[in-house]
Amino acid sequence: MSRKIVKFICFYLIFHGFLPDEIPASHYGTISQSKCRSLAMGGAFSAVQDNLAAFLYNPAAFSQYTSPQKLKISFYLNPVAPIVAGYDYQKMKDAEQDQLLKEILKTAALGIKGISFSLNAVETGFVFLEEQIPQSSQADFFSTQSFWSNYSHSFFFRLRLAPQVAIGVNTTLYHQDQIRQKKLHFGNSYGIFISPNPKTSVGVYYFALPDQFSNYREKLDRLGHDTVNIGVAYHPETATTIALDVRNITQEEATHAREIHVGLERNFGNWFSLRSGWFQTTSNIQCYAGGIGLLADNLFKKADNQLRNPFYIINYSLVVEQSKRQQLNWHFFSFTIRI
Repeated sequence: MSRKIVKFICFYLIFHGFLPDEIPASHYGTISQSKCRSLAMGGAFSAVQDNLAAFLYNPAAFSQYTSPQKLKISFYLNPVAPIVAGYDYQKMKDAEQDQLLKEILKTAALGIKGISFSLNAVETGFVFLEEQIPQSSQADFFSTQSFWSNYSHSFFFRLRLAPQVAIGVNTTLYHQDQIRQKKLHFGNSYGIFISPNPKTSVGVYYFALPDQFSNYREKLDRLGHDTVNIGVAYHPETATTIALDVRNITQEEATHAREIHVGLERNFGNWFSLRSGWFQTTSNIQCYAGGIGLLADNLFKKADNQLRNPFYIINYSLVVEQSKRQQLNWHFFSFTIRI
């Protein structure tokens, strides 16, 4: 019975409000996203274990292998982004020849999304060229129109103190172009992940941004600068996750303080996953989320190289913002291969 209830709630949240009377404005994040899964779950991700996406929320929740006895290195490749970047460059009629090498190197770099190292209780790695939530609704689907002006690189480290306890740290270099001036600043986050039993996990993390980028993660993520965030995840069965987050519990005066985020996920083996989520902002904007993951890469890996959490190669997420005045649709897509 509980399984049927979870499925019904997932489908309801995915499709509720997605069929408006008129076509809403659409935003796209399709070049280099790591957080399709988390966005589809309404951002309720503090206590959810994951691979690359975990470093964006709680670095202590990053987890790949159950207990690797020897060094394991994983490369995450993004084959779609170089194709899109190369196509966009070909459309630049006024491009100078001396820009050719620079553009080739930038295009090739987009193909490497991340690298991770796992050994015993330690997991660490880098994530490159993480795409920021797009701010312009005029951006085309599959376009680098605004990407190179707004992205970040991250280094993360996770240490398992005990089978049920882990701590983590993430350092991010934020890049932003503003009025012909490049701005580069560092931000950090620190987290703890506790799993008192196989069905329940708790995540707490402190999130800090550079002063110049204090609003960088406010859109959809609703993460404020210099805040503590907490989440709980419950697994009524192995393939089902119910998650709840409380955002910015240390910011009493902020416009997005103490928001509740709810997420659901149901995995159907290694073939596909259904996700849904919801939250309401303090300005009474309703946000509904839904998404799907296809083809977990464990299908193509030997037993000694399989991940403890499904890593779906193809992901799509839709987040709908509904207010009294308008509706906005946010589309996110990722295609990532692990080798």
